Amino acid sequence: MIVVILFLGMATFYVWRTNMTSNEGPELVTWGHDLAQARAEAAKTGKPMLVYFTASWCGPCQMMKKTTWADRTVADELAEHWIAVKIDVDDQPEVARRFNVNSVPHMQIFGSDGSPGAAKIAYVPAEEIIPWLQQARVR
Repeated sequence: MIVVILFLGMATFYVWRTNMTSNEGPELVTWGHDLAQARAEAAKTGKPMLVYFTASWCGPCQMMKKTTWADRTVADELAEHWIAVKIDVDDQPEVARRFNVNSVPHMQIFGSDGSPGAAKIAYVPAEEIIPWLQQARVR
């Protein structure tokens, strides 16, 4: 009986861990990954940038991938009004250091001129990020 309970516990943990760290998700946002290219596009189009710092091992980041970034309204807002850039802190640690990113998820807004704006450092659900984005782009 103890062996069965241990086996079920280990199997449950494995499934949970796989789901939390899976790189596959219903993410609808189209992200750029090159900050310099995004800055040039922002300057050219006059659109602000949302720079999203993330990591594959970050549980809240994986939840945002499956919820916030999978929300059609969020994806549409970003596609229409923003230059969206995703920076994996493990793949681009120098970019994370340059912006003093010490924890993820970290969302940083920049004006089309590159000036820093508001930041959010935590899991943010779609219903909270949409008004934050809309307010930031009106300024």
